[in-house]
Amino acid sequence: VNRIKMVTTLDLTKYEIKTCCDGIEILNAIILDQSENLIKCVITDEEMDFMNGSKAVKMISDFKKEGKLTYIPYLVSF
Repeated sequence: VNRIKMVTTLDLTKYEIKTCCDGIEILNAIILDQSENLIKCVITDEEMDFMNGSKAVKMISDFKKEGKLTYIPYLVSF
């Protein structure tokens, strides 16, 4: 219940929502965002083409561990 309340009280006018069709686009967006750090949260699902959400999240985490990314946003995979 607290999670739903928190989401419904969030002021979305302060955010821009970017959509990606698959995990590859997510990886590309995060890599391109490294200098600006504008992406704060990534929400994925398992039904994306080419690369599902959990694979994209794992690759993002691995890139961070390997030093290939300096910043990663909050990651949520469904």
